[in-house]
Amino acid sequence: MQSHDDQMNTSFKSAMKNNPFGEFDCIVAGAGPAGFAAGIEAARNGLSVLLIEQMGFPGGVSTASLCPHIMGYSEAGKQLVKGIADEFARALDRIGCAALNHGDSYEMPLGGKPITSSIVTTKPAIQLTMNSMLDDAGVKTLYYSSLIAVERDSNAVRGVYVNCREGIIFIPARVFIDATGDAHLVNRAGGETREFDPDESMTKTLLMHLNGVTDFKPSDVKKRFAELSGRGEVPVKGQDKFMGLSIPMHPGETHLNFTMTAGSAISSVECTSMDKELRRQAFAGAEWFKKNFKGFENAYIADIADMIGIRSARNIVGRATVTEKDILSGEPVAEPVVNSKCYYGDHYSKSFSASWAKSNGVRAVPFRAMQPVTLSNVIAAGRNISSEPRVITTFRLMATCMGIGQAAGITAAHSLKTNTDANEVPYLSVCDAFREKGILL
Repeated sequence: MQSHDDQMNTSFKSAMKNNPFGEFDCIVAGAGPAGFAAGIEAARNGLSVLLIEQMGFPGGVSTASLCPHIMGYSEAGKQLVKGIADEFARALDRIGCAALNHGDSYEMPLGGKPITSSIVTTKPAIQLTMNSMLDDAGVKTLYYSSLIAVERDSNAVRGVYVNCREGIIFIPARVFIDATGDAHLVNRAGGETREFDPDESMTKTLLMHLNGVTDFKPSDVKKRFAELSGRGEVPVKGQDKFMGLSIPMHPGETHLNFTMTAGSAISSVECTSMDKELRRQAFAGAEWFKKNFKGFENAYIADIADMIGIRSARNIVGRATVTEKDILSGEPVAEPVVNSKCYYGDHYSKSFSASWAKSNGVRAVPFRAMQPVTLSNVIAAGRNISSEPRVITTFRLMATCMGIGQAAGITAAHSLKTNTDANEVPYLSVCDAFREKGILL
């Protein structure tokens, strides 16, 4: 007689469909900024690559969470990362959808100028540009498909079970890149992960766009916002800092980062509850802006994010871990991947800034934080690399994540070409490529 587990396993496998894709050298889970760059770089290095994404398009937080504001390119007027992140900005620029954000003004086109601030663009432009770059690199993309389980053989992943429109399909590969944001692949493979207490990490948000805004000047709105917040006249408790910008390609459209709540982003029950609350906040917030801010009188909601913007929830336990102590020490990173602005403690769950917020210049992401302590053929990319929960802002910004993703693609290719475990690839064997590709400046 079959055990309950055996019955479940038999039922699960009986629901599977034949795999029409074959085996890949590399599977990338998650098509956000990190997965996008990882897939392109792995393919450019000669690997057959499958990129799996639950949404119907790439971009992750930049598209599904309505954040067409690409940060992490620079600090103190100097560009920190080039590589695929730079290519992406230039591709946006060629279709007239990239502007340097200077606060109250924008600069476009970019031309050949260094990227010395964040890039403002549009959701459709990101989707189009990422798809074009992925296709040009020869990456096989599989959207509308969710990672549901992982098959493991000893300490190596053999393949993933994917819930496609056709049904459940098992797809094998030789090396895997976890770019899911919350370490779903590593977690479902039984690898070591750490979960974050919401009060130690960052608030969850639904970004929104208002149209019909006139004479928008962020510095003026910021001043008025501070006055109202200081008197406790903000409809969202704890929201004490204005965050918003224009979309210069769409006159009258304003991007607002206003809603906030706390909860576990690795719980569907809590995400459902948070999503409902945040949508209520978005409509209340839009009415509040209309009543209290000059130029917003005729504004209306044009768009609200499809999914909650998750800044942190769970990450891998890696061979190195980004810690507060390391950041505050100011000691250089021994095995750097990509440089990023070094600050943390923003988007706190009870206010914008936490009491433990810190800033300490520029710091590199350590290579070993991408390598899980378990799972020999997996590499992490993006915001789910190994870190203490409070310090995730030091590497979570999108241009930084593209740099980490590109480094993961290089590492995956080197692993297969040299028959080396991905989580054992020596830094010295890949660091020259990081510099040559412009990831590490």
